[in-house]
Amino acid sequence: MRTLPRKGCIYHKDGLCQFQCEGHLEWMPEICRNYPRRILQIENQIEVTLELSCVEMARIYLEHPGRLHFSETKEMKPQWILENHDEKFLRYLMQSREGMLDFLWREDGQTLTEDMYALYHFMYEEHRLLMRNGLDTMLTRLEQGESPLLDVKNLDRELFYPATIMNDVIYIHLWYTMIPFRNPYLYRALKAYDKQFGQVREADADAYLNQKMKEMLDAMPELRLKYRSYLSYCIQELYLECYEDYYLIGKMVLILLYVQSLQIFDLSMYLEYRELPLQMQAEILSGAEKGMRHSLDSERQFLEKIRTDFMNSDK
Repeated sequence: MRTLPRKGCIYHKDGLCQFQCEGHLEWMPEICRNYPRRILQIENQIEVTLELSCVEMARIYLEHPGRLHFSETKEMKPQWILENHDEKFLRYLMQSREGMLDFLWREDGQTLTEDMYALYHFMYEEHRLLMRNGLDTMLTRLEQGESPLLDVKNLDRELFYPATIMNDVIYIHLWYTMIPFRNPYLYRALKAYDKQFGQVREADADAYLNQKMKEMLDAMPELRLKYRSYLSYCIQELYLECYEDYYLIGKMVLILLYVQSLQIFDLSMYLEYRELPLQMQAEILSGAEKGMRHSLDSERQFLEKIRTDFMNSDK
């Protein structure tokens, strides 16, 4: 579905859908009736969440940062169906998701980077245990209230992944010929990144990126809540996708990448314009969602990059 920057669907008249304006919702394509809802069915349960690739939804979301909660609603036709028929594993996913969200929103929390490390370490160990047929042990520990999320290191940095990984993700996997037309919001952020960081020496990149991130967060401390909220949102919406492939650590490293990419794009635009108004933040978030999460090919490339240069690294 093609869209035009700031105008929406090319088939709209004056930016509005005539079917919707005239009350004929039944004539609209299914994607237009449902979007920006994301309707996921896992066995007999249906969860409805919201896609932040919609710039208006991104703006509304950014106006109300914090932990999201599900509420009862009318049943909707699912867009995605996950099937595995592993009731025990589904129970584990539901309980561990709540445990991770409780951990993120505890009152005596650490920095976001330290919490990201703790979640990564937790999921890495859980995945190893799962691969050794340890699901019963994992479930028992959760149901007895034991907290496995205690290994929080004191990290003197603002970003989880090293700069070299982010640099490769941006230049190798996100920058392509048609991006100015297909994703203009992301393209603007990529150009800002290239201008601000493209000439930085690799040996200096990590320290420089973390220094600039700290300067932005000190100038705009409200962004710390924004990034914690986005991490929470990604876990709540994406984590259950592990149900079909059992790849716990794979989903977690992608979630952490999405969060850090948003941080990097915000930083690039902040340094470019010396401000980061709400509408600009919404456009960055919308563009990042489209460019990062909505491409299966990119997801596989991201995973390979992280597996090779981060998980297998001696650092």
